[in-house]
Amino acid sequence: MSQGNEKDVVLTGRMDPKTGQTVAEAILTPESDGRDKTVLLKVPAVIPIVFLPGIMGSNLKTKGTDDPAWRPPNAELSFAGIGEVISSLATWGFRGAKKRQEILSPDNVELDIEGPIDVADSGLSKDLAYERGWGGVMKGSYHPFMADLQVKLNNILKRDKAEPWWGTYGMHAPKQYGDESGALPSLSDKHRRHAANYSYDVWAGGYRWPQSNRESAAEIRTYIDDVVLAHYRKLGVPAEKVILVTHSMGGLVSRALTEIHKYDKVLGVIHGVQPSLGAPTIYHHMRCGYEGPSQLILGRNAAQVTAVVANAPGALELLPTRDYDSGKPWLMVRKDKNAAPMLGFPAKGDAYNEIYMSPEWYGLVPQHNSSYLDFKHSNKIAVDIRAKFIRNIATVQAFHLDIERKYHPQTYSHYGAEGARGSFVTIVWQGDPAQLAPTATPVFHDDGNGDYVATVAAGRSAHTLKGMSFQPATGAGDGTVSYLSGEAPGKASVKGSFKHGNPDGKESAEPKGYDHQGSYLDERSKWAALYGIVMIAQDADWHA
Repeated sequence: MSQGNEKDVVLTGRMDPKTGQTVAEAILTPESDGRDKTVLLKVPAVIPIVFLPGIMGSNLKTKGTDDPAWRPPNAELSFAGIGEVISSLATWGFRGAKKRQEILSPDNVELDIEGPIDVADSGLSKDLAYERGWGGVMKGSYHPFMADLQVKLNNILKRDKAEPWWGTYGMHAPKQYGDESGALPSLSDKHRRHAANYSYDVWAGGYRWPQSNRESAAEIRTYIDDVVLAHYRKLGVPAEKVILVTHSMGGLVSRALTEIHKYDKVLGVIHGVQPSLGAPTIYHHMRCGYEGPSQLILGRNAAQVTAVVANAPGALELLPTRDYDSGKPWLMVRKDKNAAPMLGFPAKGDAYNEIYMSPEWYGLVPQHNSSYLDFKHSNKIAVDIRAKFIRNIATVQAFHLDIERKYHPQTYSHYGAEGARGSFVTIVWQGDPAQLAPTATPVFHDDGNGDYVATVAAGRSAHTLKGMSFQPATGAGDGTVSYLSGEAPGKASVKGSFKHGNPDGKESAEPKGYDHQGSYLDERSKWAALYGIVMIAQDADWHA
């Protein structure tokens, strides 16, 4: 070391936005300058982070073409964001059930990695983000979070001191962020130092969400082997395993990857708002359509939703499993608001036969909706049309059994449990089912939006009577996934489970929960994900 080393030059590396590699820039000095010149760089070793989105969160295109088949709208307050919403409305708002079924058939679509990109403050160039698959997943809900991971995970320590976030928020107790056990340790200096030995590159793993999650998992395995890990092999950089970060249905894909396909290149998993035991919400959508502005894009009635979902095993795999609420009935029929349920399904613990395949008026696809299953062959007799659907349900049941209570041993999970949001914990039809008997008068028919209605003549005019009516969601969750499904990983003894929100739904209660789709924009979800990644990284052993 030269004398007067207080003037020695120390340069820190920075990430090249075009390549993702760490570089440093120096200025040549005269020979007379005897100061030491030090460049602080990590020994190269990477833990790739692969983000798996939820259903409808991956961009799709028509197979063999560049024609977009599905691009989720990114509702942001910019001309580009508004333009995307208007484009989606123009595309889907005027498409009927038959056209939706044709476009989104699992056999007709493939992943589209050319979707819009928002690199935010990640430091990545758009080209590098595209190379890492960001164009294959929804921009609005996911890219800001992915960018945040990219920045924070690569700035844990600087010259052996914690960077601002890690030295403040990162030191908080997990209990402050919803740790259900109350026993998770706070991050220590040792945790941070070990994690900081590695670089973290955030990749996106989009997938064909209409197909079975089992098949999507097989494709993700190929993607990790042949694209993600192959990238580092080519560079000669150690990167032996990945950490998966999932949103919603992406959690089912990851469980299929590690528990069905037994893929061993996963160091650990972060699950966000996973429908671990399924979600009764899917039943609602197939009987009533979506609600609010989203119905114009996702489907405004039973016909438009059933046409797509009934032919998409991946979507059907979001239905409640046999483990949902320990097999208790979750589909109720009651005469009025204050009456006890007169019917409850599954009554025998078998929702697949009692609800999903049932042609009864309360079934997932009742007999009178059979034509929605296959518009291309709608002239076939109903029994033939229903045959493929029944095979799909059998596939769903097998998938549910294969992942039942199975999670990667290094799993951290978080979920919303807000009562004020209104989530379908149970489904309730209200009214007198005797009105729907074939011999009953007047004759009630299903309007596809949650009501059985009848038109009754009254002199020269007519009025509409409501019979059975679908009741609003009143349970705790995130508006899509109920707390029963969200808490399941914790009950299956994963490493950590974080609960966010107040199940009693009191308006004055704090902190509130969050919306399902935007869950990763919530600071508690981000914190839980970052904490889990650092804890999982403790098992990485490929840093020199």
